[in-house]
Amino acid sequence: MNNRFDISCTHFQSCPGCVYPSISKPPEIFLQAQGFFQKIKKGFILPLIQGAPTGWRSRAKLVVRASSNPRAPHIGLFQEGSHEVVEIPLCQVHHPQINEAVKRFQTALQEPLAAPLSFYDEKSGKGDLRYIQCIVERRSGKVSLSFVLNFSINDAMKLQVWKTFCKRLIEQDESYFWHSLWLNFNPLKTNAIFGNEWLKIAGQESLWEQIMGLEIPFGPSHFGQANLDLFERLVQEIGHHVEEESRVVEFYAGMGVIGLTLAKKCASVTISEREMSAEHFFLIAKERLAYITQQKLHFVTGAAENEAKLFEGADICIVDPPRKGLDPAFLQKLCTASSIKKLIYVSCNFASFERDCTQILSTSTFQLLDAKSYLFFPGTNHIETLAIFIKEP
Repeated sequence: MNNRFDISCTHFQSCPGCVYPSISKPPEIFLQAQGFFQKIKKGFILPLIQGAPTGWRSRAKLVVRASSNPRAPHIGLFQEGSHEVVEIPLCQVHHPQINEAVKRFQTALQEPLAAPLSFYDEKSGKGDLRYIQCIVERRSGKVSLSFVLNFSINDAMKLQVWKTFCKRLIEQDESYFWHSLWLNFNPLKTNAIFGNEWLKIAGQESLWEQIMGLEIPFGPSHFGQANLDLFERLVQEIGHHVEEESRVVEFYAGMGVIGLTLAKKCASVTISEREMSAEHFFLIAKERLAYITQQKLHFVTGAAENEAKLFEGADICIVDPPRKGLDPAFLQKLCTASSIKKLIYVSCNFASFERDCTQILSTSTFQLLDAKSYLFFPGTNHIETLAIFIKEP
């Protein structure tokens, strides 16, 4: 019998996703992080917060590539350093409904179709379907499925083929498995998975999740955490470091989940995000809050480095940048922002955090108050870092 730390996945030897078969020992990056923080604060013990080792991933993007069988494309992950697809139908870190969604899609491909579907070929650059994205709504278990297509939304003939296929999936969905079906259009030869154009074919626009007691809508087009259980624990910890009546500004905020959970206790919360679709979902969530809380919330669409004026009047700054870390121009402005007394930094890449943290401590009056790490991706050499900085009075 497996113990509670084992991932025990049959794909472990071939799949590039996991490098550790168990979470009984911390990943190497955690030991590196622990050493870094101990250099900053002698004797500091960095906690590692863990959740379930399996079934935690509620959001997955999977590669689709043509195979020798026109009805059975390869679906999975790229082998590291190549464009060879490793198929992972029994992935143990996936929420079981993601594996079931892939299975149902593959089954539908075996049935007679009015028009044949095509799948992307890496060498020729031809073929329609490049990726699929599956998102599980935890409360219902339903799956939102997105197809990333290698043509423009204006290609009426190809569009009709995929609309017809989606319609068939819905008609055969007697168990109401699908939450929604979406098409995304990305005809560019690029490493970016999604294009800018989306089309909902069926189902609901938003997947609803409850985080810190709030109803939060997520869509397929903007970033969302894959491990929502641990993300909620991180958000709860952030709340402990935000005092009543604080004036908060949050950058790289996505649709503003962190800021939304803080608004009730704060004097004001301003949220900044460059992704154009994020504000739409922020406004949907905001409408469900009490009117007095709504009045405290503001959203600004723009790149962080262009929104330094938002520091004015704020006393707490929250940043949650992408893997590359903080924009250098933004970081410089942050270090000299006189009104900011506390900085809360959420990092998904310890290497960029280490670089930014070193600059923060060497070029500003911020001092490290506390830090925690979170194993958002069990089985990988990856941690999420939460660091709290304050300015000494």
